[in-house]
Amino acid sequence: MNTSIPYQQNPYNPRGSSNVIQCYRCGDTCKGEVVRVHNNHFHIRCFTCQVCGCGLAQSGFFFKNQEYICTQDYQQLYGTRCDSCRDFITGEVISALGRTYHPKCFVCSLCRKPFPIGDKVTFSGKECVCQTCSQSMTSSKPIKIRGPSRESSPPAPPCPQALPPGAPLSSLC
Repeated sequence: MNTSIPYQQNPYNPRGSSNVIQCYRCGDTCKGEVVRVHNNHFHIRCFTCQVCGCGLAQSGFFFKNQEYICTQDYQQLYGTRCDSCRDFITGEVISALGRTYHPKCFVCSLCRKPFPIGDKVTFSGKECVCQTCSQSMTSSKPIKIRGPSRESSPPAPPCPQALPPGAPLSSLC
């Protein structure tokens, strides 16, 4: 983020040269108070956000794609939203599994406690889970395993011990 401070253009030119400073925005000659940003000069009234038109001379701004943009519009256009609270992120950011978070929002989705720095995080489908909760999620119950559907499976090879027609299955044992 940039800030600018208006300064008074010196009307006295000791060399007598005719260096005329023109406003970068409107092209008119700058007289009196001007703002200089990135070697461009502006009338204070001309130094405005390219999106909403608010004055930038007394506030913070961003410069992107050759445009001066106020903080609010910059966030709307280019800002990063927290994947938890959906507010814009300014300052520190945590990136995990292609998602971004405020440090205060990067918490275990089960116990809601923040993740200790350097600790492992378990991703369970859609959520991030701490090690303690991850261990409690593992179950000793048997898991039902489903095989591929019959439509997509090739036919099974014939059994080497074929049953004679009408014989009970117990005869294989």
